[in-house]
Amino acid sequence: GDSVTWYLSPGGEPPFYYQWKKNEINIPGATDATLKIKPIKAEDNGTYYCIVKNNCGIVSLEIATLNVEILYNIEGFLTYGNSNKTPLVNDSLFLVNNEGNVLRSTITYTDGYFKFSNLKSGTFFLKYKIFRNCGGINPVDALFINKYFLGIYKFTDYIKQLAADVLADSKILPTDALYINRYFLGIIKRFTPNEWVIYPNEILIDNKDVFLDIKAICVGDVNGSYIPK
Repeated sequence: GDSVTWYLSPGGEPPFYYQWKKNEINIPGATDATLKIKPIKAEDNGTYYCIVKNNCGIVSLEIATLNVEILYNIEGFLTYGNSNKTPLVNDSLFLVNNEGNVLRSTITYTDGYFKFSNLKSGTFFLKYKIFRNCGGINPVDALFINKYFLGIYKFTDYIKQLAADVLADSKILPTDALYINRYFLGIIKRFTPNEWVIYPNEILIDNKDVFLDIKAICVGDVNGSYIPK
């Protein structure tokens, strides 16, 4: 990472004694003529002083104000929500701010790897475009939904719970199971509004790089049986 170094060469009779301060607070162990900060982190920003003294007296020197903008990375893998964790390769991810503006875009590479670089701290959201058809949606998925509704089944994987919300109304009801059966029979061609869901889709950068394991799944593939090609 980046670094900064300050060096003092006072005049007068040695020996000299030094105490470096940040925002008027002693920096532990900083008692030499040189102060080096490496790597620079966001918490290193501030005003730096050095108290220098010898047998003749003492002087306080304001050296500099450090105000460095630290940038961070978001990286990770995009995989399908099945037991194989099938990598999703050559799909598009978009990093969006609170206003809905796209800040970065990338595609997923080998093993589903992706990276967004040079970002400030803050909250971001992921949007996506997955270039493949859905699959694995059948009456078994409808059965899982009905069991969940009756309280005899619990989801152990949150991405599969999202897949069960076929109507995207934040509820899991027999109606969702009905739509899966209609889809399986060819009565309807797709679910609305989305064919895919991903999780997590909200990302917080809090003064450090972020690594994520992003899962995606077809809406309706409640048991994660699909293996994307």
